[in-house]
Amino acid sequence: MSFVVMVGSSEITDRNLDVSEKNIKDFMEALQVAGQLSADNVLQTLKLLKVKILNNKMATPRCQKVTDIIVDYMKTMKPEGELEELCTEVLLALGFQSPGIVIFKLWDRWHLNNLPPNGLLVAVGRLIFCQGADPYIGVTWEYILHLLRMAQKEDDMLAVCHVLKGLVISARKHLDLGTKNDEIMDITQEALSIKAYLTLRVLFNRWSLRSNNKVTEEALVIIGHLFFLIPPSKLKNQVNRLTRWLMTLMSAKVAPFYISQCIFQLIDALALSGCGGINLESQLGNIIGMLFKQLSETVEDSNHHSVQNHSLALKAFYILTKLYNDRVVTLIRENVESKDPAKIVSTIQIFTDVLQKVPQTEQLKNEVMHSVIIMIQEDLKPVQRALLNFIEMLIQHDYLAPPQGSIIINYVIKLSESDCSNEEDIQLTCSKILQMVTLPKLITLVCQPRNTLAFVPLSKMATKMALRARSLGQVPYLSSFHLRPTQFISPQKLLTHLVAFLYKFFGFTLRTSRNIKMVQMMLSAILQTVHEELQEREDKNLKLEYLDALTKLINILSSQPMAFQFKFPQKIEIVTFMMELIREEPLNSISSSIRQRAMNFITNFRKLHPLTEVEERTELLQTCFQSVLCLPSTEDLQKEASSSQEAQATEDLLMETLQSLLRLMETLIVEMPSQIQYCLEHLNIWLNSQNDNERERAMWCAARILGFTAKWNNFGVEIKFSRLGCLVRLLAMRCQDPVDNICFLSSQAVYNLYRILLLQKQMQRKKQGLWEEEGKSEVYSANVFYNNTFEIAKAFAEYFTEMQLTHLVLTAMEGLTDSKATVSLAAAQLMSAVMKERGRDMIKIEEIVEGIVGRLNLQLEPNTQEETMRAMCLLAGNNTHRVVPMLLNKTLPWDRTNLALWKAFGTRRETTISVLQLLIGILEKLHSREESREMAFQPVAVTCALCEMLSGSLCQEAVQELYPRLLLAILHHLYWVIEQNVPQKMVVYNREEGPGHKSKPFDPTSCALEVVKLVFMAAAYEGVVVYANQHHCWDLLSSPKFYYIGIMDLTSGIVKNCEPAILHRILNLIRNILYSSNYHRRILARTFYAQLLWHRSVAQTVGQDFLGNLIKWTNEPNIIMKEVGLRGISNLALHPGQSESLKSQVPFLRDFLKNEARVTMQAVKSLRNIICFGKQQNTKVVFCSISKQLRPLINDERDLVKISATSALGHMLHRVHKFKPGAITRREIYSFLVPLLLSIQDNNTEVVKACGGALTEWTKVIGWSSLTQTFQHTTLSDHIQVLEETCKYLVGTKKIQLVGEFLSQSFDFLTSPQSFLREAAINFIGLTIKRLTMKRIHEDDVELLQNAIGSLRNDPVESIQSLVTTTLKNLDEYLNPESISATRMSQLSNNIFKVTGMKTSERKKRLFKTVKQERDDDDNQKKNIWNWLRGPLNSLGNWHNRRVKTTPLIIGNSDK
Repeated sequence: MSFVVMVGSSEITDRNLDVSEKNIKDFMEALQVAGQLSADNVLQTLKLLKVKILNNKMATPRCQKVTDIIVDYMKTMKPEGELEELCTEVLLALGFQSPGIVIFKLWDRWHLNNLPPNGLLVAVGRLIFCQGADPYIGVTWEYILHLLRMAQKEDDMLAVCHVLKGLVISARKHLDLGTKNDEIMDITQEALSIKAYLTLRVLFNRWSLRSNNKVTEEALVIIGHLFFLIPPSKLKNQVNRLTRWLMTLMSAKVAPFYISQCIFQLIDALALSGCGGINLESQLGNIIGMLFKQLSETVEDSNHHSVQNHSLALKAFYILTKLYNDRVVTLIRENVESKDPAKIVSTIQIFTDVLQKVPQTEQLKNEVMHSVIIMIQEDLKPVQRALLNFIEMLIQHDYLAPPQGSIIINYVIKLSESDCSNEEDIQLTCSKILQMVTLPKLITLVCQPRNTLAFVPLSKMATKMALRARSLGQVPYLSSFHLRPTQFISPQKLLTHLVAFLYKFFGFTLRTSRNIKMVQMMLSAILQTVHEELQEREDKNLKLEYLDALTKLINILSSQPMAFQFKFPQKIEIVTFMMELIREEPLNSISSSIRQRAMNFITNFRKLHPLTEVEERTELLQTCFQSVLCLPSTEDLQKEASSSQEAQATEDLLMETLQSLLRLMETLIVEMPSQIQYCLEHLNIWLNSQNDNERERAMWCAARILGFTAKWNNFGVEIKFSRLGCLVRLLAMRCQDPVDNICFLSSQAVYNLYRILLLQKQMQRKKQGLWEEEGKSEVYSANVFYNNTFEIAKAFAEYFTEMQLTHLVLTAMEGLTDSKATVSLAAAQLMSAVMKERGRDMIKIEEIVEGIVGRLNLQLEPNTQEETMRAMCLLAGNNTHRVVPMLLNKTLPWDRTNLALWKAFGTRRETTISVLQLLIGILEKLHSREESREMAFQPVAVTCALCEMLSGSLCQEAVQELYPRLLLAILHHLYWVIEQNVPQKMVVYNREEGPGHKSKPFDPTSCALEVVKLVFMAAAYEGVVVYANQHHCWDLLSSPKFYYIGIMDLTSGIVKNCEPAILHRILNLIRNILYSSNYHRRILARTFYAQLLWHRSVAQTVGQDFLGNLIKWTNEPNIIMKEVGLRGISNLALHPGQSESLKSQVPFLRDFLKNEARVTMQAVKSLRNIICFGKQQNTKVVFCSISKQLRPLINDERDLVKISATSALGHMLHRVHKFKPGAITRREIYSFLVPLLLSIQDNNTEVVKACGGALTEWTKVIGWSSLTQTFQHTTLSDHIQVLEETCKYLVGTKKIQLVGEFLSQSFDFLTSPQSFLREAAINFIGLTIKRLTMKRIHEDDVELLQNAIGSLRNDPVESIQSLVTTTLKNLDEYLNPESISATRMSQLSNNIFKVTGMKTSERKKRLFKTVKQERDDDDNQKKNIWNWLRGPLNSLGNWHNRRVKTTPLIIGNSDK
């Protein structure tokens, strides 16, 4: 229960839980007692398990086990709420690794009569969409059909719907892709069609889908997809039933979206077959009726389903119109005559949407025009706006040509009349429509008596069209005639006009005078008088009239050629007074035109000297801007008006006032063109105002004044924009203003500024005699700049100085925190674009970096933050050596902002390459020589940076370009890290694991390892990571002792998964450091070098002395270097062409068979490969030459050596068998049987397995085929039985001398220092003699056996002593199953037979070959025995002879 205790701990972290066998077992126990645990403990357990499953690849058996646990828990405990959701999420995490395991849980036997847990159904429904789930679509659908009939409760039905929805959508996806679905799914298209039809039938027959609930909605979604899977013929037969059902659901108030979607999908699916069918045509009335009701639903922009409902209904009408054109139009028209405004508006919407997509036939036009005329005649107020929009669309499609077109025009004119009470937007729409009429036609309409009330708006339209035509260089029709309407003048106005006339008359009189002094004197007097009179006027109207009169006078005077020749001291005073008049005007209303007249006066005063000074200009502009730009919006001013006429007058006055301000600005610019920059900068306050109307007016002024300047034909005076960066930022940031018109005006302003700069540049080139740049002006336009900050920066980039660039970025940076999301985004985009175009020319890099980082810490709006990251990425790409070190020096572990910056550096190829090159250089430089033991933090920071950069998906191309160098640098760094004294629990990097999860901490070692993995993933070599996981490379690489082994295995993964070109790139890099003075570099390079030879293309590289290098390393005293060198030779031997050179190295390699374990193992592998992959003629020779040294390794006390040698022997025997070994080779092969039979008694599974393989090959070579199967399937549980069968077979061969040789060979192991071998030898001897008929074995051989076995009576191991006693006892029993005396008599008898030369019944066999001395001793013993028996035998013979002579011959029975 340790797992449960851990879950209850308050200090639990993600790292506490490892998905291991032990923890899974503990987790099982925890869930089994879950009813006794708190809900929090179970929840925490599941959360941790989910995270670990998502982050770790699980083996299939373990995945299966966890799935079983979770599903059983759900069945037993029936969790609800969050607990059930977590169970589902865990199943999903498991399914992402092995979808089939989770999906197959659906049809457990437990579910045959019960529904599976809802959480399991939900998980399967989502997994069906995953990659790898396609082969389960058919079988899952089959099972779901069964569940459809069982589900009764709403929750169960919804859970089943999850699966069914996944199935139908996934199946549709495969069909829509046009792939061969039979090869992807486990079901054919025909079978799928049948399943879909059955599903529809089951849903209709078993489920009650007639009420407004969630189940009905989900069923509608599923059925909609089923339409595309069901055969068209069957679907057409269901149309009537489906239509009635949908009408029932509409009555039940089911959400309109689901009904519209289902109708659309039904119609769409039928249309795909080419025709809708008879049933659909018969139901057109009902279907169109339903669609009309759906369109009448109110559209809520914030509600996605509401918007979609409207869109889907219109799409359905479009398809129906394509299928049944005339019939559908007729049905739609019926709604026009319904008098219901909602239906009429819906009809208009349908016509508007559908008519643009279908062929415009004459019949269709007549039908539509007839409907429009009906609507015009009805003239329902709620319909007007929609009808006008429809008329506008009709005109675009030439619907005014028919005779009915005049009716439409007259209706539009009626709605645009001056005294009409229609809303402003309706009148604007009417204006747009009338401007689509030709100018001659419009002039004719103006002149018609019936259009008297519309005379003014029609005249305005005609004038606007004529002016537009003239601006385009066209001759407008009747444009030279312009009549102003007659004005009725009041007596007061008449008096004022008379005064104005006098001034005008006086002006003309002075104009004709030739006395210059008199003209100068009179002008001064008039101006002074006018000024004094104006001050005395208090009445507003009189002020206006006098201002008007004075303006006319100034116009006349200014037009005189001599005006510039005189100075008028009163000019400054009069201008100042005019400014006072402007200031006195209220800022909350515009009731009079005083400010406008005052500005006009100042504008017309421009030709009279002295010219306005800069300071006075500044004050004048600020005053005018404050007075005009701060006025309320047009809408607010109109609300204050008492009538529509007053509102229109106010709007006109405001527009005229703005025009006056513009003319004033133009005047000042003409006087001093170089001051345009400062003029625009005075607008800064209003361009950044929070009020939309102030920003809009300010931008209007900026656009117009720049446009005015750009129209000059001769830029004789250079206009210097010393603060061009700030000016561009000021205008460009408003190109994405929330108000669309401000965006438009801003794009106009920016384009005009660009034109000014371009024209100035062209003038300069012309002065220098350079060719004019062609086509430059056509590249950009206001439309290009609209809502496009990137293009603005790109266009202006070449005009900025380094300081202007920097100021632009620094000032744009301030806009990042703007409250308006679009403005802050524009600031970020401007920075990003400038850095992309001119990032290398930036100065004050440190200030920019710190400023950006500081603002990123303020949690910017998401889009702004993303674009700011992009800007930083571009800055780093162009200034890598200045930006990267700044960020690396931040204290570890980094915060989210710094981590996000590094991640951003991996999103752009150029930046990624530049930054990676610098980071690689840091690692290579810092680790280029032997370092002290003290930890250096900059290389650790580099790995933290790489963790973030490489975790994105956009850096693949860059990583592939630098892949070998980056990999070697980080692996070298890893070696350096693992040898440092890293403090315990040092955290240098935290990875965010997603919302609701704790971050994952990394120490320097784990961080470096993570980078190694990410390098492979980023370079698209995921297979290397999988291989490394399977071979535990990460654990090996984390250990200084086994680091080089980890590199070997990792290189193996690289060789298996990377292209040959990559391998050669790695080879070229490591060649230069094979003999580096840095030990770490040598180990890394040589290990790579040796293992890369595994690949044939590397081993066959021309001009490389691979073998020479490898032999040098094996001669070094360092054990690791020896092993690496031998590993390389082993790999080199795999490839053809190396046979002869390696054969000569066999004696050299043979000497390594008595060395440290890993060196010995590599030497064995090298010799194995030389034999297995060498030439045929060398195979047997080499094998015989090494067998003597190889044989002891089969019984080596080191398990790894034993396994390696045994496995290698098996491969060698397999190779030798191919070339029919001769007597000498077979003799060597026989010598391996006893060592193998002893080793097979080991309790190590791997040893037994290796011995089984080697013995299998041994039997094939020797020809003991009946034992081949026995050895082939040897396991730890039956290896003793296999030994017994082998001994039985050995004795059964009848080759008694061979048995004796094997027994003699086993005697050598009785003196082995390994107790295991002594015991194994006793076992082998015991099992062998058990099968021998010992009575037939020669006594000397028996005695030899007894002596050999008996030598271990006093063995220090008690089990061996006991085994010896048992074996000797068994031997005695085998020799004489009768009494001892009988045995002695038998021996005596045998001796007698030997002495006398008489033959016994059977001659005894010799097991062992005896020496000559032993035979001489035996002959002497026979002579001695004969001499000893001669006397008794003679006496016995004499006695027998006497007895025969004295005994009478008796025949028959003696009793008789």
